[in-house]
Amino acid sequence: MFRITMDNIRTCIHGAFGAMTFGVYHQFTTNKIMELNNEKIKRDNEKIHEKIIRDNEKINEKIKRDNEKIHEKLNLKIDQLHKDNEILREYLKKSWWQR
Repeated sequence: MFRITMDNIRTCIHGAFGAMTFGVYHQFTTNKIMELNNEKIKRDNEKIHEKIIRDNEKINEKIKRDNEKIHEKLNLKIDQLHKDNEILREYLKKSWWQR
């Protein structure tokens, strides 16, 4: 028959205490690692977000400059069309024999 002695009980308690201690330590380190990883991911995401914002601002500035250039070219063409139209009107005002 199996006898339970004080040594057996003490060994079981020490084993259980050791297992609980290891479990708590493991949970603590896992939580700490996850917390540090989440902070790193958050910092990385903030950096990426800031870079996207800077890139967007650069792109918007380039688009704005390009649009201004196009607008200037269009205004020059419109002015030229107005001049050409005036020349044509003057030409058409003349009689066919004066041409």
